[in-house]
Amino acid sequence: MKEDGFTFLEISDYLNTSDYKPQRTDKFTSQQVFGLFDKMNKRIKRLDKITPPIIYNFGLLHNLSKN
Repeated sequence: MKEDGFTFLEISDYLNTSDYKPQRTDKFTSQQVFGLFDKMNKRIKRLDKITPPIIYNFGLLHNLSKN
């Protein structure tokens, strides 16, 4: 919704008139919506930095010498 040009206050009003309920309070505030938005963006940036490992070659070594 933020990408559509809505303010955090407008988003919190929308959430309060919908069936969405915050976990710890009675209704959403613009500060809570900002916090959720900021946390989501930080998580997306962090996950974008993660690259899957590249496995080039692997094998098994077996010690054939007897002690």
